[in-house]
Amino acid sequence: MKKQKKYFLNAIDLVAFNMELKKILSYPLEFWANTLGLILVNILIPYCIWQAIFKARNITEMYNLSFNQFIFYFLCCYFVSASVLGAMSKGSISQEIYQGNINKFIIYPIQYLRFKFFNSLAYSFIILIELIITICVHKLIFGNQITILAFIEFLPTLILSTTIGFLLVANLELLSFWVDSVWNLQVILRLFIQMGGGLFLPLFLMSESIRHFLYFTPFPYLIYYPIGILTKFYSVIPLHHLLIIQLFWIGFLLLLAQSLWKKGLKQYSGIGI
Repeated sequence: MKKQKKYFLNAIDLVAFNMELKKILSYPLEFWANTLGLILVNILIPYCIWQAIFKARNITEMYNLSFNQFIFYFLCCYFVSASVLGAMSKGSISQEIYQGNINKFIIYPIQYLRFKFFNSLAYSFIILIELIITICVHKLIFGNQITILAFIEFLPTLILSTTIGFLLVANLELLSFWVDSVWNLQVILRLFIQMGGGLFLPLFLMSESIRHFLYFTPFPYLIYYPIGILTKFYSVIPLHHLLIIQLFWIGFLLLLAQSLWKKGLKQYSGIGI
């Protein structure tokens, strides 16, 4: 059996991407209705909470951010977190292990984790399009200060944070080789990503001790820092430092995923778990 040649991008990667993209857009009306519903739900809660806080304190700014800037921050959080957590939406890796559907990836010269990664990129690509549309609409209505340069700087951080998110989920789901269910672990991981990434509360509102602890985890570099690069609403580490840290976590998690995959295959029966 010939091994798949390792290129930066090959035909199988594009097939994996296109397959998932067609699947997602197979029912476009339902897809966009669900998307708009999720956006409204995820923005309505912080809108009500922060509106009450600003009114109760009778202020127009907090930590040099206006009410509109706070809402725009949470709006960006929704899109970035959706891209980062896209691989978790289906739990496909664990299901394929339990059901024995990874046999085809063992028989054919296809790198399983790479194939699943490009699957997940299809969802992240749509999220990126939605984010671009949202930024343009918000700029027309509220006149935000997002520049093309800021978006160009933000784009590689989003790609790397999405990769980290995929690897976090993949490592967790590869535990399916040994455990009967990883659903509870998925819930915990999602909570850590959302809390540590600043989805529920911006990190600059957290205590210094909590922030210092989070710096040693991958979570702030998934949502909070990329949004800071995009919006310039708050101070963040320099872009090149952020990219180096993200690449470090990608390297570490990739080595861990490859190790789990190889060890898991040694006890995989071929008929599922």
